[in-house]
Amino acid sequence: MIGLVDLQLQSWQKPTLCPPNLEIMKLATYYQFEENRFCRLINLDETEFGGYEKIYVFSENKNFITVPEALRRATNVIYGGTAFTNGKYVPFENKLIDYTLARPRIYTNFLKEKRQAGLPDIEVSRLLDNSYYRWHAGNEILPLPAIKKRHRIYIYDEDFFQEGWRDIIDRMIDRHPSSINFIHPAHYRKISDFLEVRENSLIAKGNDAYLDLNIPLHQTKVLM
Repeated sequence: MIGLVDLQLQSWQKPTLCPPNLEIMKLATYYQFEENRFCRLINLDETEFGGYEKIYVFSENKNFITVPEALRRATNVIYGGTAFTNGKYVPFENKLIDYTLARPRIYTNFLKEKRQAGLPDIEVSRLLDNSYYRWHAGNEILPLPAIKKRHRIYIYDEDFFQEGWRDIIDRMIDRHPSSINFIHPAHYRKISDFLEVRENSLIAKGNDAYLDLNIPLHQTKVLM
């Protein structure tokens, strides 16, 4: 049996859910369909892990989230996600996992418990219906997932604005999402990229951003 822990989502205390961990969903899909292995989302208050061959603990949140003490003592835990890799995504040794479709089915019981505790139905629907995508896995370019019309897509790349980003955004827009959202602050090296993104009505305006560039004094007014 394979154990999975989405440390950020399962630790989340706000009334609305954060996006699920992309790699946890891919791991669940891969082990179920490629290796015919049973996967289970482990509750954070569990203390016995003898029945698990491997336990994957993943998080994208760089802010410190405490790993439960019982998990820290376990010897079969594999940590991943940018929270544990100094902010840089480390691809799986098995490339097939990165190419696997991310399905949120692994969260079914978790969402059922949250719903019983008062989580609005719309939050459950959003998590199950939204799309989740990482463009780069090392040197690999990953294909776009299916995107439902009028639903959100979340992008997990730390450094999305590389050569070819406009083509990816255009292909997303062609599938008519309700909005395009970034998990991490958007990293801009060109002021033109920043302004172009700000003018795109489908790219969520609430996305955090930082500008890694020298701004000429005569452009400061335009930027503001």
